[in-house]
Amino acid sequence: MSKNPNILLIITDQQQALAAAPSAPFAMPHTRRLAEEGVRFTRAYTPCPLCLPARVSMTSGVYPHRHGLIDNANLPGGVLLGLNQDPQRSVFKRLPVEGLACFSQGLAAKGYRNFWSGRWHAVHGHHPLEVGFEGFDYTEQDFMAYRRSLGFNYDNYSPKRIASGRFVERPGYESFPLYGKTSDPVEAELDYLTVTRAIDRLRTEATGEAPWFLGVGFIAPHDPYVVPEPYASLYDPDRIELPASFRDDLRDKPGLYRKQREVAYANLDERAYREMVACYYGFNTFADDQIGRLLAALEATGQTDNTLVILTSDHGDNMAAHGLIYKSLSMFEETLRIPMVARWPMGIQNPGREADSLVSLLDIAPTCLQMAGLEIPADYHGFSLAPFFADPAHRDSERKLLIESEGVGNHVTQRVIVGQRWKYVYNGFDCDELYDLEKDPGERRNLSEDPAHADILRACVAELWAELVRTDDSTCCRLPQPHTMLIPFGPGDNLANPC
Repeated sequence: MSKNPNILLIITDQQQALAAAPSAPFAMPHTRRLAEEGVRFTRAYTPCPLCLPARVSMTSGVYPHRHGLIDNANLPGGVLLGLNQDPQRSVFKRLPVEGLACFSQGLAAKGYRNFWSGRWHAVHGHHPLEVGFEGFDYTEQDFMAYRRSLGFNYDNYSPKRIASGRFVERPGYESFPLYGKTSDPVEAELDYLTVTRAIDRLRTEATGEAPWFLGVGFIAPHDPYVVPEPYASLYDPDRIELPASFRDDLRDKPGLYRKQREVAYANLDERAYREMVACYYGFNTFADDQIGRLLAALEATGQTDNTLVILTSDHGDNMAAHGLIYKSLSMFEETLRIPMVARWPMGIQNPGREADSLVSLLDIAPTCLQMAGLEIPADYHGFSLAPFFADPAHRDSERKLLIESEGVGNHVTQRVIVGQRWKYVYNGFDCDELYDLEKDPGERRNLSEDPAHADILRACVAELWAELVRTDDSTCCRLPQPHTMLIPFGPGDNLANPC
């Protein structure tokens, strides 16, 4: 191979893992093609079901409790909290801190030309140009100037662009757009412009000698699920099949879950959920078509063979599962699992296969570094996906994944440990959760208080503590007061038998 591979990272926003599955009930031909020509990871998870914490983990290779960004801090009402009070161990307002850097900085040092187009939404306080990128092809001013050139004088989030749709309405609160149709053309969408700029970059880099990294960040299919035609009408709400868990009464789940559904979504009937899901499906197909434009340009410029393409998302979306919407205040599979597909014609052996090992968004940073021939930092929490590329038989059946959340706005502590079969959720504010994902993939029955599963619960708690200690999670590992020691068993207990 004449040089290290180019790397094209495509990251959508709030996209369920279902989007990359052959069984998806909506059209995703370009995503399917990627999977057929590469590897689809069927059990990929986010480290945190919230945009900024997840994306900073993706770029830094460590969990939010290590990098310190636990909320959407650059958004109105967001909170920035450095959990590690040692200033050398917390980002507070800026990244990188000593010993903590974006993988893009390593790539730049190895000679890669790094570029980003579209939603960055990753490192609070830093522009991509400060962390190893040569080009960043998106600003709000650019986008508004582009929209004005098309005759539209309002931004992507303005109610003016919603021709018809539904709002979440609460007494005394401002109405919040949930889903609908926009009369704006496809070309006026931010993601269309993002891909156009990315295509320009692909054409420019095709004439160079140096390897490149290009990140392409999509807004879709993040809420509000407001979709242009023809995508808004692609899926008939009357034919939408709601998740089997839609009518879960949530009586064995934390009260916060019920409160979300019964209070926040009180004005939504079943028809509204079906219409919402139909718009979400259309938004996914819109995103897939933009991915198709990107892949066509890669092929047209002759760069397909030695380009590693990774398609993923920052987190999922409940999307009517358990009667819930959005993410971050529940830990169900729909919001934790993400699509993860890799294609590299010159480097992936036996393409067209699936890998069912547990993998994480945390694995992006070490994978990119290894592709560049760089060593992976010892304090990374993620692992490279490269062994799955080279060896079709490679499988990691022992890995357990830690997932964390401190909520959003109203902060609540949650920690999850996921194994091959069992999933345990520690909720510092209410009852815990234990699910048998093999027998109950829809997480309908919480087994955490079932005496018949006490040994399983104990084993999962042991696995959780092992990851909390390995990753130095000070939120849970340094609890000095009895009233904060709410995990069922402590780390000093003699816990055995992994879950």
